Amino acid sequence: LIAKMPPELRVAATRRLLKQMDSSAGWTNELVQLVGELPEDEALHKLRLVWLDTAVRESVILAAAKHPHSKDSTMFYEGLSSTQPDVVEAAAHAMLAIDDKPSDAELAAALSALRQHCHTLENRSTRDALANLLRTWTKQDFKI
Repeated sequence: LIAKMPPELRVAATRRLLKQMDSSAGWTNELVQLVGELPEDEALHKLRLVWLDTAVRESVILAAAKHPHSKDSTMFYEGLSSTQPDVVEAAAHAMLAIDDKPSDAELAAALSALRQHCHTLENRSTRDALANLLRTWTKQDFKI
């Protein structure tokens, strides 16, 4: 219901819902999306708290990728191994925006994700995001 509200009402409605939520209540992908629309500091605080909930982890990555910070690089690193192309793409864009020197594990994850997404003709934008990330990290060209 909140998602169908005008944008100017969604933030207040999301805050109210979060206040009324029982701490034992499970998060849903829809709630994570709504939290992702909150102002950056507020959104990231809530998303970091729910990050360990595997049921909504991919939604958390998508929402957090809108506000990439280096303290969330582990989240985006794990996003590279997602089976969902949009999550992989968002993680690659976030890691590019963070612009930290990649670890060997991050390089390997990005290469593995690129190889995985080269097996299908779909997901061109995901392949492009991964290739761009690898190009930036390695200063080498990746023809895909």
